[in-house]
Parts: sequence; structure tokens; C-alpha cells
Amino acid sequence: MVQRLQLIYGLKILLISCGSFYISIGADAIVLNKELGLQLNCAKKGVCKVGVPKNSIEKYIEKLNEIGYSYIVLDYIKDKNQIIKIHEFIGKNIESISFNKDCRNCNRNRYIKVTEYDDALEKYVKEEFGEDFVW
Repeated sequence: MVQRLQLIYGLKILLISCGSFYISIGADAIVLNKELGLQLNCAKKGVCKVGVPKNSIEKYIEKLNEIGYSYIVLDYIKDKNQIIKIHEFIGKNIESISFNKDCRNCNRNRYIKVTEYDDALEKYVKEEFGEDFVW
């Protein structure tokens, strides 16, 4: 659901409620880690995730407003099977296209099991997009 919503909202940072947190994944998580210092975890193999406690969301909304990135905050109400927009800010677009901060070097990655396919993909991406690109 989060990945589909990211496609809809494009270059806005997406935060959506999940239990007692608002979470972001992929490029959004990388930006929030870099700009706000939120701790990265693994959403799944190759995709970073950050979380903001629901009771702290207003504090983080203020910080997001200060850094000026476009964002949207959504509440998912499970028992009603409904999504509600609770905050939105139009500012600058995020620039990151990476989904993770190099899983192989992340001590929080509990999903990574390197295969020959991963090696081939890494070589291709570095040749095609450069050494600094992280996939």
C-alpha cells in the first residue's frame, strides 16, 4: 500500500500510520534519515524504513516545514479500512532515488542474503549509474 501511495504522490515525502507509528519507506526514509536524523530499519530486503511515534508527529511536522520538503501524512484506520489525509505541505521535491543506504554495509539489515544475482545487479548499477548510486 505504501509503495502504491508513493507512486501517487510522486516526489512528496509520505508518512502513513502503521500501529503506533507513522512510517516512511525507500527514498522518503533516506531523506528523513539524512535531514531529521531518524533511525533507519529494514522494511524488506533492499528497502529502508523510518518511523515517527504518533504522539510526536506534530514535532516532526514542524521540522518538515522548516526543511521545506513537500510531504503528506496519512492515517490508515484499520477497523474502517479507510485512509484519511491529516497533513500536507507543498514545498520542494525530494531528490533521492535510492531505496536504501547500502544494505550490505547496514548492521540493521536482517534480510540481506547476498546471491550471485545481487552481485550482478550491483555491478550493472555501478557501471550504468556510477559508484555513488545506492540501490
